[in-house]
Amino acid sequence: MNLWTDFFWTLSSIVCAIRCFRTSNRMEIRSLKLSWRWLGIGSLSWTVGMFIWGWRQLVENVVVPFPDISTFFFLGIVPCIVIAMIHYCWNVSRRENKLITIADIGISLCVISFVCIILFYRPIIEYHGSKFYLIMVLAYPCLYITALFFATLQIWESRPINKLPYTLLLIGLASLAGVNIAYAYGLLHRFYQPGHMLDIFWTVGFYFFYWAACEEEQQILKRPPSTAALRPNLARALFPGMTLFFVIASAYSYQAGFQEIESILLMIAAVFTMLIGLRAWVTQNSQFRLQAVSEHNAKKLDAVIQQMPAGLVITDTDSQEIVFYNNQATEILHGKLDFISELRKDKEEVDLVINPNETITVLRQSSDVETKFKERFNILTFVDITEKKQIYEEAKRVAQMREDFLLLVSHELKTPITTLKLGMQFVQKKTTDENMKKVIQPCLEEIRRFENLTNDLIDISNIDAGRLSLDPERINLKEVVLNVFARFDFELTTKKYEVVYKTMEDVYGLWDQMRIEQVIINLLNNAIKYGDQRPIEVSVYKDGSQAVLVIRDHGPGVAVEERERIFHKFERASSTKHFGGFGIGLFVSKTIVNAHKGAITVDEAKGGGAEFTVRLPIES
Repeated sequence: MNLWTDFFWTLSSIVCAIRCFRTSNRMEIRSLKLSWRWLGIGSLSWTVGMFIWGWRQLVENVVVPFPDISTFFFLGIVPCIVIAMIHYCWNVSRRENKLITIADIGISLCVISFVCIILFYRPIIEYHGSKFYLIMVLAYPCLYITALFFATLQIWESRPINKLPYTLLLIGLASLAGVNIAYAYGLLHRFYQPGHMLDIFWTVGFYFFYWAACEEEQQILKRPPSTAALRPNLARALFPGMTLFFVIASAYSYQAGFQEIESILLMIAAVFTMLIGLRAWVTQNSQFRLQAVSEHNAKKLDAVIQQMPAGLVITDTDSQEIVFYNNQATEILHGKLDFISELRKDKEEVDLVINPNETITVLRQSSDVETKFKERFNILTFVDITEKKQIYEEAKRVAQMREDFLLLVSHELKTPITTLKLGMQFVQKKTTDENMKKVIQPCLEEIRRFENLTNDLIDISNIDAGRLSLDPERINLKEVVLNVFARFDFELTTKKYEVVYKTMEDVYGLWDQMRIEQVIINLLNNAIKYGDQRPIEVSVYKDGSQAVLVIRDHGPGVAVEERERIFHKFERASSTKHFGGFGIGLFVSKTIVNAHKGAITVDEAKGGGAEFTVRLPIES
């Protein structure tokens, strides 16, 4: 029986140690990694004790005395479990919290030692041997019960996400504590012998440790940091006083019998008193520090609130009384906090009449506050936007004046331009002088350019007013392109531009011919302006359900960061120092294409230059 019990003790502790180390290696969180590593070290400590015990008893055939060096290895698992629990729960690294935890462990050990003395009161009084033997016997139940109590307290406060592994740890520790109580009882009554039936139950604790490690390995979860050490806890606060009361009451009840072990009790009392003092000093020091930090943070918060640009008013939900307000609130409301009732209305902008000659506009802002705070208080934040609103209204008025001016000028210019154009065309048609025709043709080109500019200005006004209309009809895009380029034949020849028609397919669709011509004219004008007298390439083809028009020049091209901006109103890619224009042609073109539910883009062509691509749905 002795051989088999020693074998199972050793085997269970070795297997448990290996499993704990394996679980430790697979942990990502450092605190959990160290926690399971110390549990493995504790199981390994038990294994070493078993090897020493087994070697002397089974190999050397010596009756191992108690206490022996193996006893210290058997007890070594207890501090390892405590350290493991400390690593698991010490997410807050403040020195005060560590000292309080250590003090609590010491106080618990003293109280549990006192309880064990009361529990084994009769056999202790009847024992007349070595006090060292008595201390070592009591160390087993005291240390294991202390470890169980501390582990239970720490796990209860930290509230782990994965509860099963730590529940199994507590069950294993409770079984070891129960076996050690029976073991101490057997040693004090001198009936325990190696090979006793009690030895089988030692393996139960390691079985639960092994099971806990397996569960933790299967359910590896990243736990959020525990704030248990920072939460006020009534049990922890009352713990020193309750234990002191228990010790004094027990000492008074058993004062006659304690004379036999007076020296042991005095030692426990001295340690207990020092730990109580340490805990009180650390707690008081921590409270002073927290109070100082709290006051400092309160001053900083008040300074920030008072200097914030927005007004802040906090009112009680039930009584509607003002609880707090900052300086900016009184400044915005001119000291009249009665306006708060107006700000509670479901309006973002509220006009407040300060006096008959002054009215301010206040913009109420939304605030994201915890629900619990909202249940008790109403929070109002607001800013004075009177000046900004005036600036906005003035800018809006100026913009409208500009639009009205552009529309008026465009319409006023359109009539004389039309008259001038018709007159020049009539003269060109009637004259037979070739030199006169050469003079008239450039004039007509400039009149056409001026006419296009006037149309663009009118279109901008219509676009801003939402009055851009389309008159779609079935047309051939290739014919429209060829007709527009034919009108520019004289200008292209004069400026020595060659037009290269690459892919020209017949593509029919429902589009507004006049608007599409306007887009082509704007793109062609760009190619002439920036093309540097190099060939202009044109393509028209069908791509699925879309008609595609591509006009490419060999000029400087358009930088990547400017390819979106050039389609905005009054924006240009090149400096007006080198090229003229107002930056409205591409804006109008994009608006027309978008109205046809198409798209216009610009890219850099192979070999340099800008390549404008217009895509129009065939059935608009």
